[in-house]
Amino acid sequence: MASKFKFIFALLIGFGLVSIAVATTAIRLYMPVVYNQGTPTPTGTATGTPTKTPTPTTTGTPTRTPTITPTGTIFTPTPSRTPTQTPSPTPTERVYIVRIIFKADYPLDEYVEIRNNTSKTVVLTNWKLKDDSGNTYTFPIFTVLSGKNVKIWTKWGVNTLSDLYWGSNVPIWNDHEDCAYLRDENDEPVHALCYSTGLFGITTWRTP
Repeated sequence: MASKFKFIFALLIGFGLVSIAVATTAIRLYMPVVYNQGTPTPTGTATGTPTKTPTPTTTGTPTRTPTITPTGTIFTPTPSRTPTQTPSPTPTERVYIVRIIFKADYPLDEYVEIRNNTSKTVVLTNWKLKDDSGNTYTFPIFTVLSGKNVKIWTKWGVNTLSDLYWGSNVPIWNDHEDCAYLRDENDEPVHALCYSTGLFGITTWRTP
């Protein structure tokens, strides 16, 4: 009787162990797997071109504010005209001696140059040109136009509209100092020009 009891007890224990083993296996088979919930580590390399946000483009022509042009006639007062006055004659608006060429490569190539600086033609007929020594040249029938010059040469030559000739065989104008006097047909003084040559050949000009 005792042996039978031991056999039954052993059988129950064995059946219990088998049940426990089966239950454990079932638990393992049906227990949900729980993974580590830590911070996921990205794997792999991102591919493709990043998408850019398009910049909006303004299209169309901007509206301009129209410019308003005033209409009608604007009255502008006309300034009163000031009558033009004729300027008073200045000392240079006359017939005068421009220069005296008293030294030349050839002694008789000296001359006196006269200018008509007036606004009209001047008749020089019977006018006179003199030096300090009393040598006198009398103008023939001759006129000089406005703004024109005439040269009175010491030498012989044929008169033209710009050149007159004294007809002298010797020099007239001294090399160091002299004066030229221009007088009209009434022997009234018109103009005079003097010169003097000092040290180093420097010439000084003056009017008497």
